[in-house]
Amino acid sequence: MGTLIGDTDGIYDPRLSNDRLLLGLKGTMSEAELYLMRQRLNAGRLSKVQRGEYVQRLPTGLVRLSDQSVIKDPDQQIQHVIGLVFSKFKECGSALQVLRYCKQQEILLPRRHGNGVGPDHVRWRQPSEEAMCAILTNPASAGAFVHGRRTSDPRRQSPGRRTPAMVRRPMEEWQCIIQDAYPASISWTQYLANQARLSDNVTRFRESTHEGRGAPREGAALLQGLATCGRCGRQMHVDYRRHPRYVCTGMRRSYAEPRCAHLDGPSIEAFVVQAFFDAIAPAQLETLDEVLAQRQRERQRLETYHQQQVSHARFAATLARRRYEHVDPAYRLAAAELEREWDDRLRALRQAEEAAERFAHEPDEPTLTPELRHQLLHLSQCLPDLWVSPQLRHPQRKALLRSLIARVMVKRTAADRVEVKIIWASGHVSEGIVIAPVGSQRHVTGYDTMVERTRQLWAEGYSDLQIADILSREGFRSAQREMVLAKTIMKIRHHHQWVSPYHQHR
Repeated sequence: MGTLIGDTDGIYDPRLSNDRLLLGLKGTMSEAELYLMRQRLNAGRLSKVQRGEYVQRLPTGLVRLSDQSVIKDPDQQIQHVIGLVFSKFKECGSALQVLRYCKQQEILLPRRHGNGVGPDHVRWRQPSEEAMCAILTNPASAGAFVHGRRTSDPRRQSPGRRTPAMVRRPMEEWQCIIQDAYPASISWTQYLANQARLSDNVTRFRESTHEGRGAPREGAALLQGLATCGRCGRQMHVDYRRHPRYVCTGMRRSYAEPRCAHLDGPSIEAFVVQAFFDAIAPAQLETLDEVLAQRQRERQRLETYHQQQVSHARFAATLARRRYEHVDPAYRLAAAELEREWDDRLRALRQAEEAAERFAHEPDEPTLTPELRHQLLHLSQCLPDLWVSPQLRHPQRKALLRSLIARVMVKRTAADRVEVKIIWASGHVSEGIVIAPVGSQRHVTGYDTMVERTRQLWAEGYSDLQIADILSREGFRSAQREMVLAKTIMKIRHHHQWVSPYHQHR
């Protein structure tokens, strides 16, 4: 088109081959120069990363000073709330339960804005799932300098976006991990245990890793998250109808195949619970002192939190009052804004004092009755009776089972036979066969032998009730019961047309 291209060195005509060659060489050299510059910059950044000197954003609770050293936030209330979150997660084992606890106790979480030090750079917000996970998953809380937690993935480039999306990488793919680089709120071992617990709470199916067991919930199914299909190896779901049933739908979701199993829950749970009682029978669990101390520590933490919240609100109100008093009254716009800020601080102070007063008037934890105290002191002997009492809720029963049991593999070997393998936390495996109830007597194992034995006893003149008692003593059972019922014998006779001599003569 006759368009000329110019730069600082001259003007070029793209119609001439020499000018096109020169422009191409300049472009190639510029691209190579940019690549070398980017490579040098990346090498310098990685060198600082390997030395642990790379400046990155710190989580709430850590502060970077002007000399680039990192210390804990001097605000004791921030440290207390962060410690409360970690201790409560260690107790509950679920981020959602910690979130509900903070919401119930009206506990606010600190969020730092900017890099400064002081109350002006901290905002106290309502607890949220994002804020809770940010506290629990950040390795800086364990004193570790980490680089490479989130990197770009070119495969996730979306139209209209200049840079690829950032994805979280597993710990084995992090570029650098330097422990003891920052002041730690928890140990590195505790941090790894927390991440394993959070990963175990995930219940969504993931192709690259195994499923998590999920957090114990309020449902009546005791093996929720523990029951695993013995055919395909996938986690089983709970189907609540008249009573819980464990269903495996992994093959149907993935390959449109029929479901692997649909098993009765109470019979399997009874076997697992009895194995759990047998496992702890030799142990004498002394938990009374720990329970009482834990309750006292929790109340002291809440009391300290409310005191610090009132102190913080009072300091903010005093600071706002000083600002309002020092402003020139003629400067009405600034005076009105400072007065509004003072009112907001006073309102926050009144709310904090009311919350502290409500907590102070709350009754203490109820004292343990002598019966419950005796049960806790001799838990291994009293746990079976405590298990069926209303004092234990379903999440507590599930937590007790998970303390010793890692997985429960179940597989149907016959219509009324289920093979159960209990994988304990130590790696030991216990096996057993559970007789599950079925819908029809014909599906019971040994049905033909039972029919033949019924015919013999009927021919000898025994009644239905007598035959049922004899067969029960011999080890036979009904479809839904562990013993043979008289109506089961009657149904078998009517099916084979075995009638009494009275009806035969008629």
